[in-house]
Amino acid sequence: MKPDRNRTVFPGTPQKSIWHTLRFISLFREIIPHKAGKDESQKIAKGEKDFYDFMTGLFLDMYEHPGNYFIPLDEYDHYMKGRTKEELPHKNDSRECTLRNKFQKSIKFYQDFLYNIGKYGKIDCTSLVIPEMKYKEIIAGLKVTKKDDNSKRIDALKTMGMNYTQSHNTLILSNNKYPMMFTGLSLLSRSPNRVYGYMCFLLCDYRGIREDFKPGFTDTLFVLDEEHKKEASEMNDLMNHIGTKLKIKPFRNTQAGSFWKLQYYKNGKAVASFHIDINTVHYFINFNNVNNISRMGYLLKDRSVELYDWFFHHIKTMNCSCKNNRKVDIGGTKKRICGLMNRMELYDPNQSDMDKMKSIVTLFHCDGLYIERKLEIRT
Repeated sequence: MKPDRNRTVFPGTPQKSIWHTLRFISLFREIIPHKAGKDESQKIAKGEKDFYDFMTGLFLDMYEHPGNYFIPLDEYDHYMKGRTKEELPHKNDSRECTLRNKFQKSIKFYQDFLYNIGKYGKIDCTSLVIPEMKYKEIIAGLKVTKKDDNSKRIDALKTMGMNYTQSHNTLILSNNKYPMMFTGLSLLSRSPNRVYGYMCFLLCDYRGIREDFKPGFTDTLFVLDEEHKKEASEMNDLMNHIGTKLKIKPFRNTQAGSFWKLQYYKNGKAVASFHIDINTVHYFINFNNVNNISRMGYLLKDRSVELYDWFFHHIKTMNCSCKNNRKVDIGGTKKRICGLMNRMELYDPNQSDMDKMKSIVTLFHCDGLYIERKLEIRT
């Protein structure tokens, strides 16, 4: 059974978060370490596929039967009553945060449990052997709530073929459905890649076992439909054209609310950020200081009132009380913005928005309008 990549309706928010985790798992890629011999290579290949299949099977089963994995199902949606976070009376609603964290931690428990036993356990044929004291230490550090008993969560993995036996102060783990899975788990959990190793574990991406692996732009497109891939690729081409360098930030969570964060730099300054989630891309275009925003407003108004109005609308109003908040003259109309967030913000834009954004970026960077020197701020 494969996940429905185009699913948009969910039984509840916890199931949506499980589905999000499943959708972020990468395509299977077999990666054999260079020093592995023929026999070892065959074992590694089988181990990588077994662990990949175990993880996809785990989250598919969790989506279908969340109660079996002790995922809280009703509390969050009952409290939200169909509202979004933005529609709550208070911006930082502690109850919403508590309930969301509860089901998110319940899901992530299984990833962190597997990662830690893979990191500290040793392979013995097809089993994983870990000192009992270390195992107890791992379990103690993964409590979902203060009064939680994680043994019930671990026992839930028996559905996926997991077995546990004790012998001489050690715990021996095996799996009768995916017998070689601990080889794949160990490779990912013990990756020497300090930057992207844990992220690749979450994605079940075995390229992450290589110390020098870095994800590229095309890797981030995996969660997008064809239309969003095309739009993001066009913007990436524009970023390359204006001479930026791309940095992809590693993430430590694959549940709902997490995303790929692409940051583009030029001459040490942030030019743009793309936030790529499932079939969604948000764009943040930086102008680096309020002087540039003010100047761009006047330049755009001279060229196109329609483009100016669009630009003005997408400069976010900020009412924070910090010292950087100020009223800025943008093409003859003042707007209160934060001097630390001098940017346009576009949330999942349509094609018309994309065209306008590209026009403004091109005007700002390619037509010599990028301003490095200090200008007089119109206030």
